[in-house]
Amino acid sequence: MGLPAQKARRGLLRRTACLRFCLRRCTAGIFLVCFLAWMNLNATLIYYQEPEEQVPADKGHYDMGRRENERNMIVNNMQVQTNSEQAKVEHPSDPSDKKILTFYLEPPSTMIDTKPLPMRKTSADILQKIGFSQAGVNCTNGFLIRFPTDEFPESDPFLPWIHDYFVDTSIGNNKSWAVKFVAQNRRRCDTGHGKESAMKFWEPQMALFQPVPIQIVGNNKYLLSSLDEATVLETRFICRFHDDKGNSEISFSEYPFNYEYINWRKHREQSMFSFKGPDVGLFEFSQLLFSCPVPELFRNSMKLHKDQPSVWMDLIPIRTPARHGERLLGEMHVGHDESLHLEAFDTVKAFGDSHFLPELVDSGRIANLPICASDASNPSSHQIAEKEHDTSIDKRNTLVLCTWTASSYHRRGDRIAVNDAPGRLREWIVFHKLAGVDHIVIYDNSQISVADDEVNTSLKQITDAFPDFVTYHPWPFKVCNNNRPNNKNPGERSSQYAAESSCRERYGPSTDWMAFIDTDEYLVPMINGTWKDLLTNIMQSSPQTKVLKMKSSRGRPREDLMEELADQNDCNIEPHRKRKDPLDPCLVPRRNETFLRVYNCDYIKPPRPDRFARAMKQIYQPSFVLSHFVHYSTITTDIARYHKDWIYGNDRPFSRRVNDYEWGDRFLDELNEGVLVHTKSVLPYETMTRSANCRSGKQYRGCGVGRVCPESTIFNDTIHQENLFVDESGSFCNCWINQKVESTWVKRLEEALLGT
Repeated sequence: MGLPAQKARRGLLRRTACLRFCLRRCTAGIFLVCFLAWMNLNATLIYYQEPEEQVPADKGHYDMGRRENERNMIVNNMQVQTNSEQAKVEHPSDPSDKKILTFYLEPPSTMIDTKPLPMRKTSADILQKIGFSQAGVNCTNGFLIRFPTDEFPESDPFLPWIHDYFVDTSIGNNKSWAVKFVAQNRRRCDTGHGKESAMKFWEPQMALFQPVPIQIVGNNKYLLSSLDEATVLETRFICRFHDDKGNSEISFSEYPFNYEYINWRKHREQSMFSFKGPDVGLFEFSQLLFSCPVPELFRNSMKLHKDQPSVWMDLIPIRTPARHGERLLGEMHVGHDESLHLEAFDTVKAFGDSHFLPELVDSGRIANLPICASDASNPSSHQIAEKEHDTSIDKRNTLVLCTWTASSYHRRGDRIAVNDAPGRLREWIVFHKLAGVDHIVIYDNSQISVADDEVNTSLKQITDAFPDFVTYHPWPFKVCNNNRPNNKNPGERSSQYAAESSCRERYGPSTDWMAFIDTDEYLVPMINGTWKDLLTNIMQSSPQTKVLKMKSSRGRPREDLMEELADQNDCNIEPHRKRKDPLDPCLVPRRNETFLRVYNCDYIKPPRPDRFARAMKQIYQPSFVLSHFVHYSTITTDIARYHKDWIYGNDRPFSRRVNDYEWGDRFLDELNEGVLVHTKSVLPYETMTRSANCRSGKQYRGCGVGRVCPESTIFNDTIHQENLFVDESGSFCNCWINQKVESTWVKRLEEALLGT
């Protein structure tokens, strides 16, 4: 006898005993409770017995009449109770338990990758339970408190690796309320040589990117379905909302776009993931984005109790094996012609026609996520609409800037920490305020790298000086892999990537343009005005332009603006970088000089060659860019549009291949519109070999300082790669000053810093 049938029979004995007890005691209240439990048993028996009848493998069609009758029987039996009443029976109200975030871990062995997919043999008593009593949410700003992202239980690979979630009320229409999630793909942390077993274990993380169709066949009874018969076409999580009064309602997760469809369009025959070797080049599968609609029952409660959580949510993944090769796409997605050649996923062959999902209490899940609606999750317009007819909120920002930083940090692959972030941050904020940025959002990762509490608060002390201009968020999540991309186990800087997605999801609706850059990168307008002027003009004169790209190359610290470090013992020479050459005293930027001026000497004279496009940064419209990854827009609204929604034009028919115009991008004119000045820190020990290496010739490549080339020195990219530049006197030079930055922006920045 199978486990579901055993459970049903045990339940029958328990409920029979309960009924006998009620008849002996004969009190109305107890009898009513037991009668409801007895009626619920009828639905339970049908639910557990019917799915055991498997469709024969050679049966090529459905017996639709039989199937419909069975579903009607299930629905009729389950109409005895409402959702809330059933919740009170199956989930007794326990306020102390509801307030504790709890992971219920389901053993991977419950998922058997055979066809058709068998019913999962899982029950509440085999789930491992891990509670996090300190976890919560700050209802003032909507950010998580002590959320166990770095204590993510790693024995259940179907649970999403959550870094952020919040209630989105940006449109102001109650019907739009949803809990938005930003999760990272845990599988991408270790994908190199020797990590094959880990990649295999974490394959379910890829399944979370692949939508499944669900058919609702009664209260809390769900069936894996085909696209044609589905009640919910594209989902992956059951979202159960509940409060401390015993109320409970279900919604189903929604994707902002279909990841599988995006993969079909962008990468043609390449699967969403590979069984062997790294697949980190598929950037769109780094962040898992989804949302859970908030049932109307709980919205008013969230409005009234804005100072503390009044609603909790359970997140239950719908578990199916990750699809490789075959795609669950239909004619609505790809069109009739393409559907004829599509390697389509056969849901009947994969799931059968009667695969019910287990009861929620028997399923692995994240339970008791505290939910509260905050009007502070956006710097200007993410506000809860007080009136039902207030369906829109005007955007108040032209450009919002986001950054992920820390008091101390390690560059990729480096062992020596960089500690100049506090000094840089104030200057960086002041400059971009001058340059026309409307608002800045800081994601502070200091807590991970620095233990001293006084240092931990140093960035916040700086941001507090700009209360109406800067939003500060602590972001205490580790980077899961900081290896360089050419490492045999390439890195996934999970914390930084999640911060970027969090910022775009939270603050994108309140601004026309957005950028995510580092505090050593300066967005410099090259017009006689600010970014607000330039971006407003672009929106009016070139509405098809949605993404502005800027090539990136590093500035060198000008030797004439540096001085010897007072204590040479602080040079921190890395042992493996010691050289036989004589060492010079190490240098640091001169006191009272701005970082912008010291590093305003780029080793590439603008306009930069095309080879510097790979490390570009972008200013983009978040209403158009649905997913962004450090340097690239990975998904846009045009790319995500299904065939059924395609707007045909004479020169723009639907095609599987992504067209250039669907990216909506162009490079900025570096001389006349805007330029990126990259002032990446050169550490003191890197200046100690300047006598030996600051020479003309291709064998000398380690000059750590900048020696200015005059404007008359013509830049040639071929010569540049051989390090052959000299000035008019024949002396070695290696960088060019941006005169607009030097004469206009450095001067304005220095004046502003003196006044703050």
